[in-house]
Amino acid sequence: MIPDSERRHHGRLRCSLLRCQLGTILDFSARGARIRCRRREPKVGEMILLRIHCLELAVKAWVEVVWVQRLGLMRYELGVRFTEVNTQLGGKLNEIARIAVDRHLLAKAPAE
Repeated sequence: MIPDSERRHHGRLRCSLLRCQLGTILDFSARGARIRCRRREPKVGEMILLRIHCLELAVKAWVEVVWVQRLGLMRYELGVRFTEVNTQLGGKLNEIARIAVDRHLLAKAPAE
């Protein structure tokens, strides 16, 4: 169960082609992300320098793990919160999210 203090306050964007060193980023917001990973179990409260990339763009951001859900053997889904977002980093995160969402919408568009 996610504590009320950690519940999302910003809308999430579903993304495709958005990755990090932990695994696949499933959705993304101004305050954090939901990630599916295969590796050791991340711990709540753990600080990670996340390397987010989508096609030719990449950005590094410090995140804190706020929740972890085990999906199976060495498979986890986790929620992270961006911790030190300044104007420059915020702009880069917005740009990478825009590209990832555009790709997601193109992938879902019906064939003509």
